[in-house]
Amino acid sequence: MDDTKIPSLDELFDDLTNHPSPRIQEQASWVMVDHYPEQSMPRLIALIENSDPIIYRAAVKALGLFGLDALAPLCLKYRSSENATVRACCIKAFVQVSAKHPDQEFTDEAMQVLEDGLLDNDPVVSQSAVMAIAQVGKQNATRTEALPLLLTVSRGENTAHAISAIMALGEINNRDAVDALQALIEDVELDPIIREIAKSSLERSQM
Repeated sequence: MDDTKIPSLDELFDDLTNHPSPRIQEQASWVMVDHYPEQSMPRLIALIENSDPIIYRAAVKALGLFGLDALAPLCLKYRSSENATVRACCIKAFVQVSAKHPDQEFTDEAMQVLEDGLLDNDPVVSQSAVMAIAQVGKQNATRTEALPLLLTVSRGENTAHAISAIMALGEINNRDAVDALQALIEDVELDPIIREIAKSSLERSQM
């Protein structure tokens, strides 16, 4: 791309936040990554504090394209925000990073944020953390870090979180995940619903 044809950063943010086409929004995000990474990152982080769901969701998706470079500022924003929606957005951006860059290993700091997110007082944040850990667990690069968290959640007191974790284990092609599901099935002290979901997840993993 010729430099004279590269849109300005303001034009790109206008496309990201105002254009109705997801394709145009993603194209604008990629141009930010390629040509304005340092300038665009702080603005994207700021946008996740916007009250408009359309805008903060667009920012979350855009941040995912930056890969590991987005993790540190997202961790900082998560730690510093008292707004549950903002914290949930930070964690959802982790999901986007993992999905867009499956071969990149998450930092220890990011994994600690996900672990802390499980204990967040806001149910949306904690459930987002479960789903993020599930996504991270599917990736070869980060599976080792995510599996222990999924195993812990699968036996936790929060039934909704446990179900999400168990279903995630069923999507991981890994011996440890299979063994964990088998152990859940055989644990007669567990809720029958949990055991049944573990059985279904194990069967699905072997299809």
